Amino acid sequence: MCTMSTLLGSSDYVPVGQFYHDRSVFVTGGTGFMGKVLVEKLLRSCPGIKNIYLLMRPKRGQDVNTRLCDLLNAPVSFVYLRQCEHLFYA
Repeated sequence: MCTMSTLLGSSDYVPVGQFYHDRSVFVTGGTGFMGKVLVEKLLRSCPGIKNIYLLMRPKRGQDVNTRLCDLLNAPVSFVYLRQCEHLFYA
């Protein structure tokens, strides 16, 4: 069984920012409520994260670019996200 302790070689607590340092994360549902919270938390708490990949699809007549703009302008605290807007592309 694969656990965090086997991945890191010990059973010691590893802070989230350290765990995701220089790693990439693939998020599905990133435009939903919890997905937005997760992405914001990863960006805020994990400055060393390598990449966050969001699986996005067109929905309700909106293309992916429109949905990305909606994500960046979401009422969830995306101050950090807005500062990094130049990093996003579809």
